Amino acid sequence: MSLRPSICAEKLAPSPTLEIKSIADALKKEGETVYDFGVGEMNPEIKLPSILKTAIAEAVMCDATHYSPAAGDPELLSAISIDLHRFNLTYPPSQIVVCQEPKDAFFKVCLTIMGQSSLRNRLVTFAPVYESYQNIPVLLTGQPPILLPTDRHFLPDPKQLEDLLRRDQTIALIVLNSPNNPSGAVYPLGLIQEMAGIIGQHPEVGIISDEVYRTILYDDHQHESIATYLPGQTFVLGGMSKEISGTG
Repeated sequence: MSLRPSICAEKLAPSPTLEIKSIADALKKEGETVYDFGVGEMNPEIKLPSILKTAIAEAVMCDATHYSPAAGDPELLSAISIDLHRFNLTYPPSQIVVCQEPKDAFFKVCLTIMGQSSLRNRLVTFAPVYESYQNIPVLLTGQPPILLPTDRHFLPDPKQLEDLLRRDQTIALIVLNSPNNPSGAVYPLGLIQEMAGIIGQHPEVGIISDEVYRTILYDDHQHESIATYLPGQTFVLGGMSKEISGTG
């Protein structure tokens, strides 16, 4: 008998964004002009800030290459805690964890909160979605997320979520992604407040607030975080990849 992947792993789909990127890269090598919408990455002309390049190089030259605390370097955790004040969020360093990337953080939150042995093991989010929102729940529980539709502006209907939470006792996590990937929609303050009022009535349900694109805003839009209203229920995801062109 040969080795076989788990039932959950067999249900996984390939990454569509990486598949598109592979095709686009091949066309570029052939000399074609390609407008690549496959991977969310900064314009190549926007470079990683020099101060960070210098800090990374200095850390390596000072042999800062050993194991650090599991949650992250204390100085970095304190800096993140202070930086969150820009978004009206107050989280002490003890409630902050540094991960490899937002996707890694998303996986670990799902792994912690969801599980096949638990009554609550379903994830809810709003279409269209970032691909990992679909694959990670399948990998962990064998079940795809519950996808709720959005309107023509790609904004969710809070009443649909309210009805779902009222009738479905299997919901463990709700994912809010604003500014949204892939639509670019920014959830207005009123919508965030209404969602907070609904989800706050279900303290047993967690929220993943994916705010990776929080600094990339246009047309006077402002970023609002549901963690401002429900900090005890919310896992906030941020990262350097989009904000400072640090995907690598």
